[in-house]
Amino acid sequence: MQKTEFIRQLNELVPRPDPVTTEALYRFDRECAETEYIDTLTSLRVVAQNFSEETLQGAYEIIQYRNAALPSELFAAAVYLQAGRTPAEVSGLAKEGRLMGFFGPERPEELSRIATCTIVESGQKQRFYTMDFGRFNPQHALKQAQKYGQEREISTSQAMACFTMDQPEFAAEPGGPRCILNGLDSELTDALFQISLTCPAVAAHITCNADLSITEIAYHPLWLERSRSLAPMQQQM
Repeated sequence: MQKTEFIRQLNELVPRPDPVTTEALYRFDRECAETEYIDTLTSLRVVAQNFSEETLQGAYEIIQYRNAALPSELFAAAVYLQAGRTPAEVSGLAKEGRLMGFFGPERPEELSRIATCTIVESGQKQRFYTMDFGRFNPQHALKQAQKYGQEREISTSQAMACFTMDQPEFAAEPGGPRCILNGLDSELTDALFQISLTCPAVAAHITCNADLSITEIAYHPLWLERSRSLAPMQQQM
């Protein structure tokens, strides 16, 4: 994309563009072009579709500080911004590598597959998130985790943290790249729970009650509305 077209599209997208920041983002986007699977404009459009205007503005402004977030890190950056962090603080998170490995939609028209998850066991709650919402059946996962936990003499919560969508169905350790649940009571998990009612970046909240052997899903209304509107389009493809 030519520089003039990049600048035009970026200035139309963000609420309060300024020439210095836009120029810096253009240069950074060119530097990342060979290593990133997503470009800056697309990343910011994904942010615009799933977060507030102020969060979009904050994501645009991160580059004003010492450490820019990579295009593939802007969705994670937006989560922290929506939860109340400043662009300067999120720049610090980028420097520490704390925005890596968290993946949102790759295109603005895609639905988010991020969901929060609470596992209730023996009256206690543990909080996770998943990047695979809609790709697995929570009730099946809970049933299998209860069985696996009994066989291995571990808690259902521990078993759920090892559950995968592959074979073998359970990983040796929790939190691996194949596991459907991540971030046990982490800072990112806290941020996702904090924003879950305010924006469709968090598609739903899943409750897995091991004490009652039941699961519940509470969808974000706007995410659900978008999902229904996309269904007829997908059937035509």
